[in-house]
Amino acid sequence: MSINTTYDKEILQKILFSIDNSFDIDQLLKQRTIFEDKFLKKLNLCNMNLDFLNKKLSKFSQISSIYLGKNNFTTIPKTLLNLTSLENLWINNNKIRYLPKGINKFTKLKILVLNYNYLESIPKEIGTLNEIEYLNLASNKLYSLPEEIGKLKGLRKLWLNNNNLSKLPENFGNLQNLRVLDLKGNNLSTLPQNLKHLRKLHYLAVNFGDLTLEMGNKFKENSFDNQLIQKFLYQLDAHGK
Repeated sequence: MSINTTYDKEILQKILFSIDNSFDIDQLLKQRTIFEDKFLKKLNLCNMNLDFLNKKLSKFSQISSIYLGKNNFTTIPKTLLNLTSLENLWINNNKIRYLPKGINKFTKLKILVLNYNYLESIPKEIGTLNEIEYLNLASNKLYSLPEEIGKLKGLRKLWLNNNNLSKLPENFGNLQNLRVLDLKGNNLSTLPQNLKHLRKLHYLAVNFGDLTLEMGNKFKENSFDNQLIQKFLYQLDAHGK
């Protein structure tokens, strides 16, 4: 049995947007050709004025990528926590003010994009996302970060620019695989000295008062001289005296 893409989309709309959850998804699950279609590996619901997702979305356990940018969500929908195959979650440009309990269920998540929201804090559970490689928290209202963020050993790119951060956790130097770190547009008064241990870093951007540093290349590795960060940290110390 073959089902065309148009019909697939109609079915998805019924599942996602049926407020009373009356649609019989169990019957749909018997039609395996739908769920073997690559169309259901990725789901793009950007710019649809959404503020909720039907709980039956959790039945689509094979979805690996979801794009929810430019909607009206105030948190990550709990329905998504049951998608055990989810690797990429883009929920930028929404109205997110907090992250739900249970984000530790994202055991396979590699990319989490939350820029342009209203987050003021990040829960300690962030440290359980062992597979995360790309974390974008830019353009929020973050005042602090939990120490647990230093447990993200696989993290390669971290975007924290345009927040309200006044300091970073002291264990930031534990992010040994970090390649890109953007800290511009914050209220930083100091930086952890162990940043100089980030030997794989090839792009760093930060401003401190009237001192601004942007070195390396966001897209090209091996463009970073680690001695530069040590010199910059020295300048920060001297500037603060």
